[in-house]
Amino acid sequence: MCSQEACKSWNPAACYRIRIWFPIPTLILKFLEFPPLDRLFCHSPSFLRKQGWVIWRSKIPTMKLQIAILVISFAFLTASCQQHASGKKEQALARIDSLEKIITSDPDVIKNMKPANELIKQMEAYAQAFPQDSLVPEMLVKAGEIARGLGKYDKATELLKSVWTHYGEHRLAPPALFLQAFTYDNDLRDSTMAVRYYQEFLKRYPDHELAGQVRQLVNVVGKSPEELIKLYKNQNREEQ
Repeated sequence: MCSQEACKSWNPAACYRIRIWFPIPTLILKFLEFPPLDRLFCHSPSFLRKQGWVIWRSKIPTMKLQIAILVISFAFLTASCQQHASGKKEQALARIDSLEKIITSDPDVIKNMKPANELIKQMEAYAQAFPQDSLVPEMLVKAGEIARGLGKYDKATELLKSVWTHYGEHRLAPPALFLQAFTYDNDLRDSTMAVRYYQEFLKRYPDHELAGQVRQLVNVVGKSPEELIKLYKNQNREEQ
């Protein structure tokens, strides 16, 4: 590094005393047209002038240097964030796996009420934190099924809906939509919403293997036993 006296005797306005807090790759230095560091920082300005390394502002653009430092800092920050995110993901998956084992080890619903609710919460949080993860659609379907098993039907329909609205091309999207409609039909006894989502299923997945069953369900949603018997008789007459 050029000494303070040398800087004063030469040109203090043009002498750059740069503190490097981390290594700067040679490739970036070459891009910035910097001379080698040992020659730039370990000799006096007079020596550098003799060697042809005159340190003028025009030779070492301050803006380029700032950009280089920003690029390097961003690279280090990005790598650090990625490692942190990876660690958080692993911890979340470990927690979910632990809760699933607790629930599957004992079929007692009452006993497992607390871990089941916590599992729903953890799965939903994971889906929000890592929406692009390939595990999310299956995780949301599981959470919906667990919520339905706990009698939390509104929560179940909410979770199931998020599968086919955000991951419509996923293989679990049609079953999720079907289960959502069936929950309205069979559990909530909301025939209006049931028909709405059965029809949504037929609109989105008309050729799916569940489509035939959905068409039958649309015709019987909200009908009384008497109406169903009458419908059944009419169908038999048409077939004869």
